[in-house]
Amino acid sequence: MEKGIKVEGGDKLGKTIIFAKNHRHAQKIEDVFNELYPYYKGEFAKLIDNKVKYNDDIIDDFSNKDDFPQIAISVDMLDTGVDIPEIVNLVFFKPVKSKIKFWQMIGRGTRLCENLFGIGQNKQEFYIFDYCKNFEYFSVNENGKETTSQISLTEKIFNYKLDLIVELQHMKYQAQEDFKQYRESLINEFIDEMSKLNRNSFVVKSKLYYIDQFSKRENWNYLSILDSTNIKENIVPILLASDENEDAKRFDNLLYSLQVKRMNNQKTNKIEEHISSLVAELEKLGTVPKVVKKQELILKIAETDYLSRASFFDIEKVRKELRNLIQYIDPYMRPPKYSDFEDILMDINEDDVYLSSGNNFTNYKKKLSKYFNSNLDNIIVWKIRHNEKINDVEKKDLERILFEELGTDKEFESAYGNKGVVEVVRNIVGIDPATASEIFSKYINENQLNMKQIQFVKLLIDYVVKNGTIDMIALTEDPFRALGEVGDLFEDKISTFLKIRKDIEDINENAKKLA
Repeated sequence: MEKGIKVEGGDKLGKTIIFAKNHRHAQKIEDVFNELYPYYKGEFAKLIDNKVKYNDDIIDDFSNKDDFPQIAISVDMLDTGVDIPEIVNLVFFKPVKSKIKFWQMIGRGTRLCENLFGIGQNKQEFYIFDYCKNFEYFSVNENGKETTSQISLTEKIFNYKLDLIVELQHMKYQAQEDFKQYRESLINEFIDEMSKLNRNSFVVKSKLYYIDQFSKRENWNYLSILDSTNIKENIVPILLASDENEDAKRFDNLLYSLQVKRMNNQKTNKIEEHISSLVAELEKLGTVPKVVKKQELILKIAETDYLSRASFFDIEKVRKELRNLIQYIDPYMRPPKYSDFEDILMDINEDDVYLSSGNNFTNYKKKLSKYFNSNLDNIIVWKIRHNEKINDVEKKDLERILFEELGTDKEFESAYGNKGVVEVVRNIVGIDPATASEIFSKYINENQLNMKQIQFVKLLIDYVVKNGTIDMIALTEDPFRALGEVGDLFEDKISTFLKIRKDIEDINENAKKLA
């Protein structure tokens, strides 16, 4: 609110997205904001995720330049696919490990916007507030760690149902009427859920091709692997979560997983034990009438090996009859924990971040500088910095770091042209001060140089310590030029200058050749 880009003459924070970790985290952010800024009456910052009713309406309001909210607290919903040019602040309040996801999230701020700050005053930049060191992570881990988005309980259940639909295509199941009817009921459920989707939603619009395809019953007669994949990736994630009790849905998920694993001949011991121990907790609820009505089934599961012998439809019966009773069991999950600390930001690093149109997240040269200057004790870096030659094996390892871990050979060539890898690293880390002094201080110690010549040698030491190598042309430029032309400066000490020149050439050569 203090440092973000403002609009309306600086009176109002520009459109902002806060990327939160999960629903509870986002809810807490919204609650704290409303406590800090009560005069906005809960309209300025709003939570947007798939657990919020009418989230499409909130997104529409956020998309409108003149409407509140100004801050959208998002859990996955605004990470990709949203095109709102007015967004000028992005707040990363969660760690991101996926390189692709990170770049997509940054893309929310890159849209151009004319006249945002007044007539002729266009959007020129946007701010990123990175509270979880994501840029630091990607500056070292170029490729990131690809992760999948957290799959919701609703997605898991529908994925299991889809697996059942595919498995029940098999001839041995289609020969049995009860299995045929069960598969038909699952298909109808998918089609019914797709009919409930809001086709005006930006999320749904992007998936209409698949929705239209699988809204037709005939396209479910046989599902190929590709069909199943398309449904899981494009339809299941946008199906609406039901308002049913969460405990009931978790029980559904367990029982559906048991059915699927049985069909695929996978081990089910752990799932059966989990279900049995969960149902055993219902034995303690002998005073709850609804539980008592299911006493016979509960005792079968809790006290016998009923589940290990249960058929497909026995498992389905357990799911249907007990799912709404699980809510009466004492909660077994820990309540969420909240941190209470004074909000003092220390060691704030405000940098311009250069974003290319490719897959680099920071300037390639900055990335290399950060990495090698943070790893001066690495044996290869140590040798380069101490003017020692490296061998073939060490060079290959260096190339792996430069071309695979930190970037690509094309990025390297684009940034450094025809320079060799050793020379580039030498230019980044420089030469160890003691090493540089040992090379050049002998000329000072021999007491054969005048004051200007001594000053020249000291400048030379400082230069190679910082830059690692030195082009002879640099001796004709500042800071050396301030002492006069080199030829005039060493007119009476030509032989000494030739020795100095030989030392410079050796330093440069060591940065190019191997042992």
